[in-house]
Amino acid sequence: MIERIQFSAGGFEAKYGDKMSSVLDIHYKRPTSFAGTAMASLLGGSFQLESAMLKKRLRQNTGFRYRTNQLLLGGGDTKGSTAR
Repeated sequence: MIERIQFSAGGFEAKYGDKMSSVLDIHYKRPTSFAGTAMASLLGGSFQLESAMLKKRLRQNTGFRYRTNQLLLGGGDTKGSTAR
């Protein structure tokens, strides 16, 4: 979904308001045709769809992500030992 990402630690030009704080500059993709990606793993999955419609006047970029740590955290002990 992201075409380019840049990070500035601070002290930059007036384009960003001439401030001394940091900036995360994100440029999203501008789709030109229908495309998509999918990913699956033991810890979750994701998919992303992009398309351009109405002679490229209307564009959409949609993504979904699911993540779980249950496989890693579910295998441990849930009760502590009681020493007497």
